[in-house]
Amino acid sequence: MESPRKAVIVSFGTRGDIKPYCILAHALISRGHEVTLVVNANYEKFCRSYNLDVVALPSPLNEADFDTLRALWKEILKFSPAAISDFRRRVGEINGALAGRLKTVYDLCAASDVVLYNTFAFFCAEFARQLQKPSIHVTMQPLLPSGQQPLCLASDRNYGRFLNRLSYETVRIFPLILRGGFRRLAKEHPECGWIGKAPNPITFGLNQSIHLLAFSPFVSPSPGDWKCEAIQTGYWFDRDSSHRLPKTVKKFLVQGAPPVYVGFGSMFWNTRRNTDVILSGLKKWGGRAIISTGGGALDLPDDLPSNFLKVGYVEHSRLFPQVAAVVHHGGAGTTGEALHAGVPSIIYPMLGDQMFWGKRVAALGAGLQPVPLAKALPDMFAAQLETVLGSPHFRENAQRVAEVISREPGVSAAVDIVESVLLEGSSARRRELQAPVQIPIQTMGRMEAFGSHRRRANSRFL
Repeated sequence: MESPRKAVIVSFGTRGDIKPYCILAHALISRGHEVTLVVNANYEKFCRSYNLDVVALPSPLNEADFDTLRALWKEILKFSPAAISDFRRRVGEINGALAGRLKTVYDLCAASDVVLYNTFAFFCAEFARQLQKPSIHVTMQPLLPSGQQPLCLASDRNYGRFLNRLSYETVRIFPLILRGGFRRLAKEHPECGWIGKAPNPITFGLNQSIHLLAFSPFVSPSPGDWKCEAIQTGYWFDRDSSHRLPKTVKKFLVQGAPPVYVGFGSMFWNTRRNTDVILSGLKKWGGRAIISTGGGALDLPDDLPSNFLKVGYVEHSRLFPQVAAVVHHGGAGTTGEALHAGVPSIIYPMLGDQMFWGKRVAALGAGLQPVPLAKALPDMFAAQLETVLGSPHFRENAQRVAEVISREPGVSAAVDIVESVLLEGSSARRRELQAPVQIPIQTMGRMEAFGSHRRRANSRFL
């Protein structure tokens, strides 16, 4: 690049939703660009550990205590009138403050040269369009509409072309919760554009933005019918050597055979049952384990046996290469780190895309078929540990996958794409929308997964 440019990255969600954007922001800064990262406030400290310029927006639901959320969720499932009333109150609070927070994001977009956003921040596509700025939608899962496979957040089964495509419309329900805030934004700040009453976050601005897919085309290939410009870069791994394992973890690792790692990320449902199943299964198996409490899916006692180590968040990229297997929920980031480390997985999905990734790992031979955590039993868990650790082909297959994905350019290709967009300029880019777009990326090599698709000019937001 001839001169530094400004980028704003907007990402809301859990740690797994936000960490890849921290990695991208850090990589862009290392190329000399200015980056502002917008996240929900409960991950501000985590993002600042990457030495980033962070704008943290309050999110009442995400910042609630996990015990409160668990209790609320349990009561909602019982159709408790009090819980439903409490939920409506919380939604009202969110909508009451939403317009002001969206205006903050709009102003940050206006001050930037390019807008990058995740699916939770889909409204940024409209902000970029209004401001005549180029925009890039980044996903960690195959979320783009397809007739060849259903939405990975909704199902792992193939229902046929029509129903597969229809499954991508189910996510319209989520913006319905925020419609009050969107209405207020349109009324108070009409320059921000019209978000709509029930927009589809997946198809909103589908042909207005470039779509960067931050996962491996080897692990999850393109279905071949994406109708937009979609580029798979491979996973975005953290290469920062400053991350260190805690001393307690280092000490535990050298005290015996490589342990298994058990952790369920930011999940927090069915804590008591999950803890009983996992601890009982580990005791039946009898080996060594590092167990992460994570977001609350496990509530571990302090008096664990000496062959177990209780930890909080531990940097996966530093720990996973030193363990025998990874037991996890199947989140996109955790799955990618386990495959990159070349270790087999035992996946117990809880929701969303986790079953999808579990089946992809099994198809690659790097783990067993996933079983929902709600259906797991101690004897089953102990038997799965014995199977995975006693069969060398699981590790061999995982190592073969690791060799492939380690050659994918990942975040370096993503930065090349961002810089290409910046070089072209927003006005020049709009003139080119009627022709196939070829993005010059030096790090692509001969990877066929890096295709670009024809985009339509002046497409209507769906």
